[in-house]
Amino acid sequence: MNTDRLRREFPWMKLNGDTFLPRRLFGWVALGVALFTLYGSYVPFHFQPRDFGEAVGSFRWVLENRSGIQSRSDFLANFALGVPLGFGLFAWRLLDRQPNRLNFVGTFVMLWPWCVGFAALVEFGQLYFPGRTCSGSDVLAQSLGSAFGMSLFIIVGQKAIDRTRVLFNHDRY
Repeated sequence: MNTDRLRREFPWMKLNGDTFLPRRLFGWVALGVALFTLYGSYVPFHFQPRDFGEAVGSFRWVLENRSGIQSRSDFLANFALGVPLGFGLFAWRLLDRQPNRLNFVGTFVMLWPWCVGFAALVEFGQLYFPGRTCSGSDVLAQSLGSAFGMSLFIIVGQKAIDRTRVLFNHDRY
C-alpha cells in the first residue's frame, strides 16, 4: 500500500500537516458525540411547547425524586455516552502538550462543569418531547462517564494515540 492511497483513504485522520490524529480531530469527535447525544435524546422530535416555569419546576422535581438508578442498563448507556465526550475534550485540549498536574487539574476544572451542564441541559430538553423520560440519574451517569473519559485520557490517552500514530505511520509504506 502506498502513501498516496493511505492519504486518500484516511484524509480525516490527517488534518494538520504531517500530524496523524491531530488535536483538532478530537475536538470534532467531542462535538460529534454531543450532537449524537442530542439526537438520541430527542428522537422522534415531537416537540411540544411548554411553559418554561413549569418545565423548571418539573426538572427540579425530577432531580429531587428521580436521581436513583432505576435501570442499570440505562445508567450504563448514559455513562457510555459521557466517556468519549470527556476523552475527546481532554485530547482536544491536552494532546501533544507537556503533561503536568496543573494542566490536568485546570483542564478538568474548566471542562467537567461544561459536561455536567450539557448532561443537565439534554435532560431538561427532554421535558419538551412527550414520550421521552427525564431522569436525574441520567445526568449523574453522563457526568460520571465524562469524568471517567477525562481520567482515561490522563492515564492512557497520550500513550495510546502515540502508539496508534506509529502503527499508522504513513511514511513507512
